[in-house]
Amino acid sequence: MKRIILITAIAIVLSATSAFAAQKFGFVNVPEVLLKSEPGKSAAQKGLAIKKELQEKLLSERKAIKDMQVQREKQKTMLKPEALEELDRKIRERMFRFNEDQKRAGTELKEKQNALTNPVFETLGKVIEDYGTKNGYTAIFNKTQMPFVSKSADVTPSIIKELNNAWKNKK
Repeated sequence: MKRIILITAIAIVLSATSAFAAQKFGFVNVPEVLLKSEPGKSAAQKGLAIKKELQEKLLSERKAIKDMQVQREKQKTMLKPEALEELDRKIRERMFRFNEDQKRAGTELKEKQNALTNPVFETLGKVIEDYGTKNGYTAIFNKTQMPFVSKSADVTPSIIKELNNAWKNKK
């Protein structure tokens, strides 16, 4: 729906009277900027390291639960019913904690990834605004929302370069 509205609005602007003919529009591929820019790459690498660390903790706990289940199966014929029930309770309890830890890890990962990418997006927004103002653009749109964009209107490489410079100067 948003896409249709955006395309319609742009079509109206571009096809309006000759007063609009002097307007200059640019387009930037934001995902490409994030993949190819230094701050985007850095945030992605740090995000992957955090994800890997959280996954390793969860895998370790999953293995411990699996080991408990294997031990239970080996000992089930030798244990008294009360002891077997107690072991089952411990396994269920540990599985419940594991599921809770898994949910917390997902939330933690999202929060940490946001903390890494939010500064990049803030800087990117400022870079696009400054670039547009400096180069006389009326508007710069996200290219991924458009069905067709002329290569001459694509400012993505310039934005990547400007973002890298802005990020270096920010540090």
